[in-house]
Amino acid sequence: MSCPVCGEEVETVEHVFICCPITIQAWANSAWPLNMVVFKDMSIDQWINIIINQSELLKIQGKEAKEFTLFAAILCDQIWKNKNQTVWGNQPAKSIKLPVRINKVFTQHKQAWQSILEEKENSPSWKPPPLRWIKCNFDTAVKPDKVVLTVVCRDSNGSIVATQSQEKCLGKSLWVDSKVALLVVSSAHKEGFAKAVLEGDAQSVIKAIMNPFTTPH
Repeated sequence: MSCPVCGEEVETVEHVFICCPITIQAWANSAWPLNMVVFKDMSIDQWINIIINQSELLKIQGKEAKEFTLFAAILCDQIWKNKNQTVWGNQPAKSIKLPVRINKVFTQHKQAWQSILEEKENSPSWKPPPLRWIKCNFDTAVKPDKVVLTVVCRDSNGSIVATQSQEKCLGKSLWVDSKVALLVVSSAHKEGFAKAVLEGDAQSVIKAIMNPFTTPH
């Protein structure tokens, strides 16, 4: 059976993803204009190995290597989708527009990927306490008619070893922060934690706990 896209050769996996003229053109119009003729005698397994190990075989390093892998995955997906549209949708292969579409989809995925990475970099991440220590995180959730105080204690493996919560009437923020700080201290004492780290957003109260001569405000 000949390739439904180009009609030039027998349709094989290697032809679709390596040798088909539309695939060659898509790569030629990419940020990595590979000469696909060089790979024409490879099996699909060998080609996938090149995509995965591009740093060793194509000398693509670091961040660019990740972008290359993303692009290769999108290109293969779009090539396969275009073939299926040609077979089942009776739509002619858009050899000129396909590279544009592939690059557009790649840019969209790349921007989404960068956005997620930036969010992770900018968001504070929880870090485990030292060995044989317990970290007690405390926070508050303000409801329309009440405030919920919450304490979660984890060991150095990140496993939860204790939790505590209380509901209180609404009050001023300093009063609420003081109440949740009292709850975390009493919870650590109740559980018998010999070494505990207290972590929360109530900075004024935390400073007051660390320095008894400081008045929180």
